[in-house]
Amino acid sequence: FYTFAQNLCKNYQLMKTNKPVHYYTYKSLIMLCGITVNAMLYIITQYLYLKKINKNTNLVHLYTKAINHKIVPVLLTIISTILGLVPFFFDGQEEIFWFSFATGVTGGLLFSVISLLFVCPIFLFSKNQKL
Repeated sequence: FYTFAQNLCKNYQLMKTNKPVHYYTYKSLIMLCGITVNAMLYIITQYLYLKKINKNTNLVHLYTKAINHKIVPVLLTIISTILGLVPFFFDGQEEIFWFSFATGVTGGLLFSVISLLFVCPIFLFSKNQKL
Protein backbone atom coordinates (compact mmCIF):
# COMPACT_ATOMS: atom_id res chain seq x y z
CA PHE A 1 0.00 0.00 0.00
CA TYR A 2 2.84 2.41 0.81
CA THR A 3 4.31 2.03 -2.67
CA PHE A 4 0.90 2.62 -4.23
CA ALA A 5 0.36 5.79 -2.19
CA GLN A 6 3.86 6.97 -2.97
CA ASN A 7 3.36 6.53 -6.72
CA LEU A 8 -0.06 8.16 -6.56
CA CYS A 9 1.37 11.24 -4.82
CA LYS A 10 4.26 11.48 -7.27
CA ASN A 11 2.03 11.21 -10.32
CA TYR A 12 -0.49 13.74 -8.97
CA GLN A 13 2.16 16.32 -8.15
CA LEU A 14 3.90 15.86 -11.49
CA MET A 15 0.58 16.40 -13.26
CA LYS A 16 -0.34 19.53 -11.30
CA THR A 17 2.97 21.34 -10.75
CA ASN A 18 5.44 19.71 -13.12
CA LYS A 19 7.82 19.36 -10.15
CA PRO A 20 8.88 16.04 -8.58
CA VAL A 21 7.88 15.01 -5.07
CA HIS A 22 10.81 14.99 -2.67
CA TYR A 23 11.03 12.31 -0.05
CA TYR A 24 10.87 15.11 2.52
CA THR A 25 7.18 15.43 1.70
CA TYR A 26 6.60 11.99 3.19
CA LYS A 27 7.95 13.25 6.51
CA SER A 28 5.12 15.77 6.53
CA LEU A 29 2.65 12.88 6.25
CA ILE A 30 3.86 11.55 9.60
CA MET A 31 3.16 14.87 11.30
CA LEU A 32 -0.12 15.24 9.46
CA CYS A 33 -1.31 11.79 10.51
CA GLY A 34 -0.40 12.48 14.13
CA ILE A 35 -2.30 15.76 14.32
CA THR A 36 -5.35 14.50 12.42
CA VAL A 37 -5.70 11.23 14.30
CA ASN A 38 -5.23 13.00 17.62
CA ALA A 39 -7.96 15.51 16.74
CA MET A 40 -10.36 12.75 15.70
CA LEU A 41 -9.68 10.74 18.87
CA TYR A 42 -10.28 13.89 20.90
CA ILE A 43 -13.71 14.35 19.29
CA ILE A 44 -14.65 10.65 19.45
CA THR A 45 -13.75 10.50 23.14
CA GLN A 46 -16.13 13.37 23.84
CA TYR A 47 -18.81 11.71 21.69
CA LEU A 48 -18.50 8.40 23.59
CA TYR A 49 -18.62 10.26 26.91
CA LEU A 50 -21.82 12.04 25.89
CA LYS A 51 -23.25 8.79 24.57
CA LYS A 52 -22.59 7.11 27.93
CA ILE A 53 -24.32 9.90 29.87
CA ASN A 54 -27.27 10.44 27.48
CA LYS A 55 -28.35 6.95 26.51
CA ASN A 56 -31.62 7.76 24.76
CA THR A 57 -30.48 10.77 22.75
CA ASN A 58 -30.09 10.91 18.98
CA LEU A 59 -26.52 9.93 18.00
CA VAL A 60 -26.19 12.65 15.37
CA HIS A 61 -27.18 15.22 17.98
CA LEU A 62 -24.57 13.79 20.37
CA TYR A 63 -21.88 13.94 17.69
CA THR A 64 -22.83 17.55 16.93
CA LYS A 65 -22.54 18.36 20.64
CA ALA A 66 -19.12 16.69 20.78
CA ILE A 67 -17.94 18.67 17.74
CA ASN A 68 -19.22 21.92 19.25
CA HIS A 69 -17.45 21.18 22.51
CA LYS A 70 -14.07 20.16 21.07
CA ILE A 71 -13.76 22.06 17.78
CA VAL A 72 -12.09 25.14 19.29
CA PRO A 73 -8.98 23.32 20.60
CA VAL A 74 -8.77 21.28 17.39
CA LEU A 75 -8.96 24.36 15.17
CA LEU A 76 -6.47 26.24 17.37
CA THR A 77 -3.99 23.40 16.93
CA ILE A 78 -4.48 23.31 13.17
CA ILE A 79 -4.34 27.10 12.72
CA SER A 80 -1.27 27.53 14.93
CA THR A 81 0.55 24.77 13.03
CA ILE A 82 -0.28 26.35 9.67
CA LEU A 83 0.73 29.83 10.86
CA GLY A 84 3.99 28.42 12.22
CA LEU A 85 4.85 27.02 8.79
CA VAL A 86 3.91 30.12 6.77
CA PRO A 87 7.43 31.66 6.89
CA PHE A 88 8.79 28.64 5.04
CA PHE A 89 6.60 29.47 2.04
CA PHE A 90 8.38 32.79 1.54
CA ASP A 91 11.92 32.23 2.82
CA GLY A 92 12.21 28.48 2.49
CA GLN A 93 11.81 27.89 -1.22
CA GLU A 94 15.52 27.30 -1.62
CA GLU A 95 15.42 24.89 1.33
CA ILE A 96 13.95 21.73 -0.14
CA PHE A 97 13.12 20.10 3.19
CA TRP A 98 11.26 22.99 4.83
CA PHE A 99 9.32 24.03 1.75
CA SER A 100 8.18 20.46 1.03
CA PHE A 101 7.38 19.91 4.70
CA ALA A 102 5.38 23.16 4.96
CA THR A 103 3.36 22.56 1.80
CA GLY A 104 2.60 18.96 2.75
CA VAL A 105 1.48 19.77 6.29
CA THR A 106 -0.50 22.88 5.36
CA GLY A 107 -2.39 21.28 2.50
CA GLY A 108 -3.07 18.17 4.52
CA LEU A 109 -4.32 20.07 7.57
CA LEU A 110 -6.68 22.15 5.48
CA PHE A 111 -8.11 18.97 3.98
CA SER A 112 -8.24 17.29 7.40
CA VAL A 113 -10.70 19.90 8.67
CA ILE A 114 -13.12 18.80 5.96
CA SER A 115 -12.57 15.15 6.79
CA LEU A 116 -12.98 15.73 10.53
CA LEU A 117 -16.29 17.52 10.10
CA PHE A 118 -17.92 15.64 7.22
CA VAL A 119 -16.20 12.37 6.31
CA CYS A 120 -15.40 10.83 9.69
CA PRO A 121 -19.01 10.96 10.98
CA ILE A 122 -20.02 8.79 8.04
CA PHE A 123 -17.65 6.07 9.20
CA LEU A 124 -18.54 6.57 12.85
CA PHE A 125 -22.17 5.65 12.41
CA SER A 126 -22.40 2.05 11.27
CA LYS A 127 -25.52 0.33 9.91
CA ASN A 128 -26.07 -1.40 13.24
CA GLN A 129 -26.50 1.83 15.16
CA LYS A 130 -29.84 3.59 15.34
CA LEU A 131 -29.58 7.19 14.12
